[in-house]
Amino acid sequence: MKGITRDFKLNIINIDAIQNGDELFHNRDVKDVVNLYQKRNDKIAFKEYIDTQKIFDHESIEVVTEMVTSKELKEYMQTNKENKGGNLDMCKAITDLIEDGRKEGENTLANLIVKLSSLGKNDDIVKVSTDEAYREQLYIQYGFKKAEKEAL
Repeated sequence: MKGITRDFKLNIINIDAIQNGDELFHNRDVKDVVNLYQKRNDKIAFKEYIDTQKIFDHESIEVVTEMVTSKELKEYMQTNKENKGGNLDMCKAITDLIEDGRKEGENTLANLIVKLSSLGKNDDIVKVSTDEAYREQLYIQYGFKKAEKEAL
């Protein structure tokens, strides 16, 4: 390998340890990546940041989706990457993803109600509308969702 490789110093950044990326980095795209990654586990802070920044460079969002492994955001990006000259309106992306999730949840509940009705389990229909844990249990029991261990 000697002769075909170079001896470069490699600096690895622990993004979670960065206190203030806005002061540390001057490139807006890098700031966006750092800020979005740091807010990945706080949906309110994530959405607030997106609301203030609005438009993000496509490549920045691509980096973030790889870092947070968001299949939904990655799929959304693929379908909408032609818009805005390669940039992505993250407010619209988040709104669309939330709406997709809401519709999926409504459809799953509707399918469960139809199943329970076909089995004559009217008491269960009332119970699933008020008891989230029971509803989740029946989603799994009737195959509308996988158990947590299976989903991983």
